[in-house]
Amino acid sequence: MACVIEIRDRELYVLVGSGNHKKLKVQNAFRIFLQDSLFINHDVNLNESMINYVKNALEEKGIKDKKVHLVINHRTILSKNLTVPKTDKKKLGFLVTNEMMTSFNLTRDFIVDYRVLNELEVEGHKQYHVAASAMRRSSIEGLEIFFEGMGMKIQSIESASNAFLNFVDKFDVVDNFDPVVVIDASSSYIRYFMFNHKNFMMMRSVLIHIDDDASVISKRVAHVLELLNQSQQGITGKPITKVIVVGYEKRFKFIEQISEQTLNIPSLVPDIFGSITPNDIGLYDFTNSVGVLV
Repeated sequence: MACVIEIRDRELYVLVGSGNHKKLKVQNAFRIFLQDSLFINHDVNLNESMINYVKNALEEKGIKDKKVHLVINHRTILSKNLTVPKTDKKKLGFLVTNEMMTSFNLTRDFIVDYRVLNELEVEGHKQYHVAASAMRRSSIEGLEIFFEGMGMKIQSIESASNAFLNFVDKFDVVDNFDPVVVIDASSSYIRYFMFNHKNFMMMRSVLIHIDDDASVISKRVAHVLELLNQSQQGITGKPITKVIVVGYEKRFKFIEQISEQTLNIPSLVPDIFGSITPNDIGLYDFTNSVGVLV
């Protein structure tokens, strides 16, 4: 049994379960709503009352785990897709770190991590397509202090995008070689993951605010999807053949209408419950945590 906590702006998504991508049993899945953000200007809010509030919320749900895996779904973590020369692990780490530091003008205070997505050949040279992320050392240390205050030790820290890509990979969400978009439709954002030949190509995001007009949101969401469609037609000669939707279940119909009625692209919600129990539609909003759990 393992505990995964996804940190969003003013929410914590808690998932407890065991197993693997072939058979995963979720024991508990719930949200903790926070009055303030856990991060303040990239520093962790170490307010004692917040630590006690989260600790009590976990105890009320019967969570007694002393170890925790974290998913950071917050702007405090920086993410970027990179293409770097294929090399050994030690040199690859150096190349990725250097690329991230150059791209974001980072200082040595940042810790860089990465995940190799696939291998490419560019102009006869073998390359790695890498999903990289960077986070301030001080932010990581702050998280360690925060969770130690609840008697929990952090086992791993993963970016939301990398966790989501692992979910897509492990559960074979993309099942064909045509251009496909997988959408994580949250209550506060729409995140697009573009795939071609089952390889991840790029990610785009649209932020949603609670006071945004529904028609404005629809236009923004459709605009990004149309840009991705045009991009794939230009690169591959093929349009997007399918939109796959996970996330907040109340967004599913919204995305379906935009995809099918506005852009004439079929959409579907993947069946993940051949591998995950219980059969609870609410678990579609915990896919980042599932990606860490497996």
